[in-house]
Order: sequence, then C-alpha cells, then structure tokens
Amino acid sequence: MKRHGLTFLIILASLITNAQSSIFHGVKISFAQLDEESNEYIWGENRFLDIKVEMHEDTVTIFHPYQTTRYINGEYVKIDDHMEGWKSIDDRGNNCYMYLIDSEDATWVRFDYMDRAYAIEIQLFE
Repeated sequence: MKRHGLTFLIILASLITNAQSSIFHGVKISFAQLDEESNEYIWGENRFLDIKVEMHEDTVTIFHPYQTTRYINGEYVKIDDHMEGWKSIDDRGNNCYMYLIDSEDATWVRFDYMDRAYAIEIQLFE
C-alpha cells in the first residue's frame, strides 16, 4: 500500500504543480461500455500491457502501441482521499473526465467518456 500511495502522491504533485514530467509504466488495462439502463460502466477483464504514461503539469500522454493519445486537463476536483479528478479533453477534441485512483493494491489512471471508459494500472519506473 505504501508503494501505491507514493505513486499516487507523485502523480498528484506532477499534475497539480508545475513539476517536471513524471513517467510511469502502464502494466494493465481494462475497458468498459456504458450500460444505458443502469447508467453504469460494465468493465471487462484486465489485460496485461507494457506502455509508457507521461504526466506533466496539465497534460497526460498515453503511448499506446499503435497511437499516442494526449489529454489536456482542466478543472480539478478532489473526490475523496483515494480519488482525484479532472475535466479533460483528448487530442481529437473529445471531452472526458480523467481520474487518479489509489486502491489498496494498485494506482490507476482512468478516462471516462460519455459511452465508454478505460483504466490503466500504472507503476513507477524503477
């Protein structure tokens, strides 16, 4: 838990202040579709992956294998002690919300769109 808490604090420092870039290792990904009846996301299984996630000031860049996606973060919201959120826009002009989630066993960066979402488990590079 200490390791994930440290990752979470480094991410927050990088996003809230004008700190230098922080680079993380994305190790798992999960995708979700919005269920219109319940208005909740239905999440699929976690899949292992190996990507770079770079966070700097008001931007987050996800280096997917076949494309790079950049998010520009705006208004900040503290949700609780384990979750922070930002209104965001991706490099295609789509609005979304970005969340940093510090769970007991992992730190996740999550992107919620109107009808879909995805979350990446991130770890510090060692």
